[in-house]
Amino acid sequence: MATNINLNDIYIFHFVSELKSITAASKKLNTSKQTISRKLAQLEESLGVTLIARNTRNFQLTNAGQDYFQSCARII
Repeated sequence: MATNINLNDIYIFHFVSELKSITAASKKLNTSKQTISRKLAQLEESLGVTLIARNTRNFQLTNAGQDYFQSCARII
């Protein structure tokens, strides 16, 4: 159950998802990659699901991430 979701974290998730890159999002938002990663991890923990399957070479939204992205797009 989501209890502590920050609207800024939703915006960051949406931006990262659109750009398909934490690095690109961090440059565009003028924020460190570490901050972006931490915010995404907090959002996933708050929601209780994994939104993005990522490693050093791959970035892909999970099924839950795709659904959440669509919801965020309507909000934003």
